[in-house]
Amino acid sequence: MSRRTSINPVAAQLGAVAIFCTLEQKELNLVYQGGREQSASAGEVLVSEGDLDARLFVILSGTATAQASGHDPVPLGPGDYFGEISVFDGQPRTATVTADTDMQLFSLANFNMRALVREQPDIALGLLKGLCTIIRR
Repeated sequence: MSRRTSINPVAAQLGAVAIFCTLEQKELNLVYQGGREQSASAGEVLVSEGDLDARLFVILSGTATAQASGHDPVPLGPGDYFGEISVFDGQPRTATVTADTDMQLFSLANFNMRALVREQPDIALGLLKGLCTIIRR
């Protein structure tokens, strides 16, 4: 009998996100286990520009708007993510993101991301490849 690595449905959804797109199923499961699912209500400010909270968010359902000083608003929906800069460099948030509708999100704190990168070199390499894919676009 062969053993398969079953994947959580949310972990599978993470595999479609550019930053995680090069990760294998077992690695996506580890990322999922390091984070949490959460809800947000329409009108809720998810992150504020200038804050030091370092958490990456992936939108599972619902919509939001990102607004950075001096820039046009950017609509966000399922599969989009935000907070990747702060989660990696620990610097203040570069934009405010507000829920337009009720939302389901996956979030991963920087300390959990750092632990994954330290303990799982394949995840670190996969994240670097994902970031390179984003930069090349």
